[in-house]
Amino acid sequence: MELPQPPPLPPSMRPAYSLLGNQFVLALALVFICSGIVMLGVISALESHQLAAEPWTDALVTPDAVLETQGAISVRARRLPIERKEDDPLNIILSQLEGTEGLEGAVEALQPEHVLAVDLPVHELAPLLAEGRLPDPGKREALAGVLARFPRFTLDGETFEVVGRLKPTVSGFIFAYLLPLTPEVAPYFAEEHGATRGSLLLDGLPRFDELFPESMDEKEVPDALGGQLLTKPAYAWTSFWALLLVACGSVLAHRRLFRAWVHGAPEVFRDILRETVRAKRLFLGMHLLLYGVFFGSILAGMSQPLLNYWMTHFIGSTFREGGLRYIGDAYASGNIALAALATFYNNYVVQTLLFTFAISVLGVPLGVIKTALSFLTVGFVMAPIWAGAASGMTFHCITMALELEAYIVACFAVTLWPLRVLRAIVGNDTRREFLAAVRMFVGAMVLSGVMLALAALYEATTIILLRPLL
Repeated sequence: MELPQPPPLPPSMRPAYSLLGNQFVLALALVFICSGIVMLGVISALESHQLAAEPWTDALVTPDAVLETQGAISVRARRLPIERKEDDPLNIILSQLEGTEGLEGAVEALQPEHVLAVDLPVHELAPLLAEGRLPDPGKREALAGVLARFPRFTLDGETFEVVGRLKPTVSGFIFAYLLPLTPEVAPYFAEEHGATRGSLLLDGLPRFDELFPESMDEKEVPDALGGQLLTKPAYAWTSFWALLLVACGSVLAHRRLFRAWVHGAPEVFRDILRETVRAKRLFLGMHLLLYGVFFGSILAGMSQPLLNYWMTHFIGSTFREGGLRYIGDAYASGNIALAALATFYNNYVVQTLLFTFAISVLGVPLGVIKTALSFLTVGFVMAPIWAGAASGMTFHCITMALELEAYIVACFAVTLWPLRVLRAIVGNDTRREFLAAVRMFVGAMVLSGVMLALAALYEATTIILLRPLL
């Protein structure tokens, strides 16, 4: 049986083709990308204006450490006991993580809610109230953060009722319960009951570097709550559509550029670029599959803010103390070249060469499954439900467009690879067809590497240079 040979190159791929021969597609791609970036910038500005008018948006809580600094408010803190129910998602996650070396920070972040008794009169909590009422002084009543799970909780056999909800913009209390520290509730926060003494700083986030300078030993920096605030649903949805516009623009631009460069690009790229046009259905199908997973996961993250909260803490811990700590350390150093190199090593050498190309070289495109799982995780964490997400994505969306396209090119190549090898085996010119398949495979490795190198350099530069402004 002889497989059909590939069709001749369409006119748009012949040497006479000009990059500007179809200006409409490139112009449309540019409109999509620029529109998405502008939308993100507008949302960022509106959000900043809104947060400036809200109380406690810069609050920082250190539940286990008393800060000897101006403006510190006394806090007593306890953790709710872990409910070891088989169907409790928190318990399921913790059971998988506990005892795993290098993930101690993730386990700590995924513990149940704090109960924080703050040494403030009840009336000063009134501006924080989103719904319900303030606790009656002396009664076992509390306010719940927007992601706190229970309508009531128990301390030492006594039930505390939640009588109101805090605004989602109250920093430090998004996953906690708040009540005034009165003489009646103070016994529940004695040290013999496992309570700790801490501090609340209403202007703590802007002063973080002053309170905990980089020269300070990492082990001396106390655990701190704050800085993660839920944004308005309208802002989150607008950011979602903005990212979708950027992704659509990226797909259009890359397809047009790949077609234009088939004959003008270095020889190593020609076979993979030619295949993106010859096997355009597979190429477009790979975009639909992986971008579908990515944006579907973003929607899932937007609908599950609590699970997203846990996941962002877990992923963050891998950059602070887990397997990706070398990347976090590189960015913390402020060295753009080092940060770009660390990013490139992980994204290209580990994720692409090893876990996409190498595991697929025998003909089974396992790299597509791995990449789809990565898109699933990254999309979920990137759900723009947090304040500041639009600001960061205003420049990070370009990183997204470059990186995701590189991964899609790699997945396209490893899927096409066994098909081209099979055609070489059953065809009339086995040697020529097999060499063409190898050139396509190697060219995809080089092309994705170039794209990821550009993405790594852009990401490192923007994050380090713009970090003081975020």
